[in-house]
This record gives sequence, structure tokens and C-alpha cells, in this order.
Amino acid sequence: MLPQNIGRYQIKAELGRGGMSTVYLAHDPHFERDVAIKLLPLELLHHSTFRRRFDREAKIVASLDHPAIVPVYDFGEQDDQPFLVMRFMAGGSLTDRLKQGPINIQEAVRILQHLAPALDEVHRRGIVHRDLKPSNILFDQRNEPFISDFGTAKFTYEHTKLTETGGAVGTPAYMSPEQIQAEVEIDGRSDIYTLGVILFEMLTGQHPYQTNTPIGLAVKHIFEPVPRLQDMQPSVPAACQPVIAKVMAKQRESRYQTAVAFADDLTNVACHLDIDLQSQSAGLTLPSLTTGRRLALLIGNSTYEDEILSQLIRPVANLPRLAQALKNPRIGRFDEVICLIDEPSNDVRRSISRFFAEKSPDDLLLLYFAGHAAVDAGGHLHLATTDTEHDLLRGTAVS
Repeated sequence: MLPQNIGRYQIKAELGRGGMSTVYLAHDPHFERDVAIKLLPLELLHHSTFRRRFDREAKIVASLDHPAIVPVYDFGEQDDQPFLVMRFMAGGSLTDRLKQGPINIQEAVRILQHLAPALDEVHRRGIVHRDLKPSNILFDQRNEPFISDFGTAKFTYEHTKLTETGGAVGTPAYMSPEQIQAEVEIDGRSDIYTLGVILFEMLTGQHPYQTNTPIGLAVKHIFEPVPRLQDMQPSVPAACQPVIAKVMAKQRESRYQTAVAFADDLTNVACHLDIDLQSQSAGLTLPSLTTGRRLALLIGNSTYEDEILSQLIRPVANLPRLAQALKNPRIGRFDEVICLIDEPSNDVRRSISRFFAEKSPDDLLLLYFAGHAAVDAGGHLHLATTDTEHDLLRGTAVS
């Protein structure tokens, strides 16, 4: 039976019930807004560990003022029963979304890019979440993701565990090897491993380790290699595998050391895939954008009598989309971006020859402008373009 009120809050519905708390949807008449209220069950009132966790969660979240962490509005007691008042997340949880199937890489990147800075801030404060999982990633009405539920969080400087037995704390399906073994003091890299497990599940729609028992899960997390994403979901790009292998490395020293580094690597993969898809539709194969010194050379196109130009410069109808993508700083990490417009054709030829002589071909990205080009009697390269294309080209050149 629903309580009518908890404190000043009018209870509207039960949102969820677990072993350590019950969560209600309530209305705050003072601020005229809906909120979520987390209530410690009566049967745990005199259990010191759970009471301590509840108090700790309120203090931890109140200290973490980050836009991607579900904020606490209030904390109180009713008949000695403590409760937390939090923002109501109307968009549901990541668990709800995974019930509909895998999440595409672009959406997975968006989610990670939003959560990673929040997780790094948690770690910077010396806190480890210890129970990240899809049900603890919530969405607001604008579809923005948030980290929630710090009930099992701990400070890295603490050497005591919030369990009666001193055993591992967390959800076995998402625990890191060191968290399962409980032999070393864990740090933020344990949460980063867990974020990798969540990414695996987002991309494939399945947990990486399939077993029916917590012990079986523990053994697989500790000893079994990271499965291939494509074995579980063939549509996942193969380029994602090195990222998932690194973030889920058994040894924490081999993982990404920050959540942002992990999210950035996945972003680079996704952006590179996007450019490859665009370039394939335009008949162009791009070199790797992820290693070595890189230079973006933007030049005109058409048929030239000059042998080098005629071999290198081809029409690319999709160039505006490619150029726009290069504006993204996560893709366009070039040492230089040079735009050759209205330049003597000999200068264009020498520039291309010099770059191929001084750099590996994989270091050079050539973009071919999709407008009419001609070489006049004075040997100058002219481009006939629309204003929009011309502005786009110039914007890319100086970005």
C-alpha cells in the first residue's frame, strides 16, 4: 500500500523496489514539481551498514555538483525512516532502452560523452561508484543521461568495506576483476571497466559473459578473454573491438586511465566510420586519421593537362559533408589544414609532390573541392563555386 505522504511530498506511484530501498514518484507542493523519493525499508532501519550507506549516499551526491549526476534535493526522516529526495528522471533507464535491442554506435558515443566527464569528476574527488549498471543510468525528459545510485560508493582512501563480511560490493555482471577478487583497494579504473561492459551491452544488446550464476560471471570476468563484438552482433563495426578490449583489460594498468580517454577513443572510431561511409559514397578512400603527423590539403578538382593533377584530383560530390565533418575537433586533429585556392598550378603540383616526399601517404589527407576548376593562361588555379561551398571550404581551412 502506498504511503500518502513522505514529509511534505505527496506520493503518486511506486517507481521501483529493491533489497535496499523503495523509490516513489512524488509531488513537491512547495516547488510544484515531481520528484523521486528513495526510502530505506523498515526492515533495514536497525541494520547499521545499510543505514550508513544511505546517509553516505546523500552526502556524496550533495558534494558532486555535476550536470550528469542525478542531484539530491532533500534528505530527511519520517518516523525514523530516512529518505532521499532526488530529481525525477522522466526518460527511464538504460535498462529500459536495452530491452528494445542494441544501441547504434552514434547514440552510444553520445551517452558516453555525456557520462564520462561526470565519472572522472567522481574519481577526481576520490570516490568510486562500485555499482554502475544500465539500471543506474537514467535519462531526463530531454534524453540526456545521468549517473545515479551512489549507495555503495566508497572513498579510495578508506580501507574498510561497507559489508558485514568484508566481501565484494557491487553487481556481479558489471564488476571488474579486482572488484570481484576484493584483494586490492579498487580505484576509478574499476568503474571504467564497468563502463566498458555497459558499452558492450549497448552495442550488442547482450552481456559479454553469458552464464546463469554469479560465480560463473565472476570466473569469466577474471579469466575469460573479452568476446568479439561481431560474434554477438555482426553489425557492430570491427574498429570498435580494440576500444572494448582496452577498456575491459583484466589488468587495470592496461585500461584507459580516465573515462574521458575511453569516450574520446570511441568517438574517434565513430567519426572515422562516419567519414569512411561518406567518402565511400563519393568514391574516395581516406587514409587513417588516428596516427602520425597529419596535414589536410584542400584543392580544386576537374581535368587538368598536368599529369600529377589529373591523377590526384577527382570530383567528389560529397565534399561539403566531408568538409563539415572535418570541422569536428575530434576528427580534424591535423598539424596543418591548408587550402590552395587561386594558386598557380605549379605551386599546387609542388605542394603535393613535397608532401608525398616528406610524409607518409597515410599522413596526408587530400580533400577535392566539388566545384568546377580551371587553369588560366597565367597558370593560376580557379574554382567556380557557390558562395555556400566557398564559405564552407574557407571555414574548414582555418578551423
